[in-house]
Amino acid sequence: MNCLCCGKPLRTKEETGWHKACIKHFFMTETLPEIEIDEQALTQLATETIQKGYTVPGVQKKLSLHLFSQTKKPRLTLINYPSGYILKPQVEELYLRLLFSFVVGNSDMHLKNFSLIETEEGSGKYVLSPAYDLLPVNVIMPEDKEQFALAMNGKKMNLRWKDFMVFADECGISRTSAEKMIGLLVKKKETFISMCRASFLPEYMQERLCVLINERIKLF
Repeated sequence: MNCLCCGKPLRTKEETGWHKACIKHFFMTETLPEIEIDEQALTQLATETIQKGYTVPGVQKKLSLHLFSQTKKPRLTLINYPSGYILKPQVEELYLRLLFSFVVGNSDMHLKNFSLIETEEGSGKYVLSPAYDLLPVNVIMPEDKEQFALAMNGKKMNLRWKDFMVFADECGISRTSAEKMIGLLVKKKETFISMCRASFLPEYMQERLCVLINERIKLF
């Protein structure tokens, strides 16, 4: 069995799903946190969350978890973050995530996949959350012909280098910076291929993903 964090083989029987080093690196705890959720609390919070806000096609409501690690048994608990204001959009990070999503066939990056987290509770200052839900949808669902869930330069399909340049300009990112970020992704091609081969995907999907990565990178 492979580690659910790094994808490499587990070394001992005591490692249940995660390497100890991966637990410490990811959660900054010595043991894997327990998810502290009971059915009643989950149902109540889910109902409240669904009833609030607006309906956006393709968007699934999410429940937030907070990590309490001060005790001997770290745990993840449900939490509602207060609303606030964006201090400064991290446009370069957003741009890099879009590039990566394109390269690996992640066509499901809708509005809910670009979340914000508060830098300090009650501060009202928000930054982009760590990247998550990055799936090779074009490989898993080949019938989905769209390359992005949200239009870039008025397009969801047949995206090219110039479309990313136009988007960079609209975001206030210089062409030099945009080209450097594209170059960074291109240089990582073999790393992406290697990680694909070590993934939990079935072999036929690994082949599809490797082909897709090569095809997308060639467009740059």
